[in-house]
Amino acid sequence: MILPYNFRGVHRRFEYHVRGGGPVYLDDYAHHPTEIKTTLRALRQQYPKKKIFCVFQPHTYSRTKQLFQEFIKVFGSVDVVIITDIFASAREAIDPDVSSKQLAFALSSHHKAVLYLPKLSDVVQYISKNKLRSDSILITMGAGDVYTIHPGLDFV
Repeated sequence: MILPYNFRGVHRRFEYHVRGGGPVYLDDYAHHPTEIKTTLRALRQQYPKKKIFCVFQPHTYSRTKQLFQEFIKVFGSVDVVIITDIFASAREAIDPDVSSKQLAFALSSHHKAVLYLPKLSDVVQYISKNKLRSDSILITMGAGDVYTIHPGLDFV
């Protein structure tokens, strides 16, 4: 099969939003631990000397609860992990037995730099305040609406 010359890849899979001389920003739909680990490992291989910030929005309470122990082990190749609140599904109720705050706390025992920023607006505010440098990479990950922070980012 011959692809058209203007094929740019798959939407929300290692999708670049900003490249160039400043910080790099990309987005990925990964929401399962295996996808996350593979994507972040590839990102680290591509940018071995850059500081990588990963914003992860867990998708569904049931998946977060079921894969909790796997999630806390997949962010080892990034420098800073930012966890937002779980993106709930309309098909399930909120489960009080699992939360992003719990995930961030558990992850902090495996990773040196973990932030829990519940709302996407908190993430935008953090990134804008901390002015990511040109040697930084920002990747947003998750099957929810985490990709919508793009227009609000100050460095973009």
